[in-house]
Amino acid sequence: DFMCGIFGLVTAPRNDVDSLVQRLFLLSESRGKEAAGLAIRHGQTIDVFKQPDPASEMMRKDEYRKLAKAKLMSPQSGEPLCVIGHSRLVTNGLEALPRNNQPIIHNQSVAIHNGIVVNDLNLWDQNQELPRHCDVDSEIILALYHKHRMAGAEPSTAVADVYGAIEGTASIAIMDAIDP
Repeated sequence: DFMCGIFGLVTAPRNDVDSLVQRLFLLSESRGKEAAGLAIRHGQTIDVFKQPDPASEMMRKDEYRKLAKAKLMSPQSGEPLCVIGHSRLVTNGLEALPRNNQPIIHNQSVAIHNGIVVNDLNLWDQNQELPRHCDVDSEIILALYHKHRMAGAEPSTAVADVYGAIEGTASIAIMDAIDP
């Protein structure tokens, strides 16, 4: 069963983070070559970069190299550095449209998802107050997570509520930029 490849890394800022991320991308690329992306959090700032290319090609782009140099190769003191990455195997939503590639951004949260949510259309119908920006099933995960967080749920409770609502398969990594 092949789906997308996802990975995460939480570390104190250090000189070899870029090489670790590159290795994780190359290992996850076998799970999907249609698109790739990553989110990097240091402090309250989350930077997102995604492309409709295999991870190995994405990492050669000037924009990626600039981001890696600024965020991954320049150790900063203080808070941990968090990175989540995604190599996409398309199941729904055209990869040529950036909004359909991961990480998915919804309000002040970012997520990556491996799997498929088979009841996403029903969940959107049941939660019509939630804004929808993409065609991918993964967005409902982050929309519901954000809804629960804004209602005061702790992250672990919000994730449990999301898993209780979705049908299908899901391995998920979520970053919040700001706590509610």
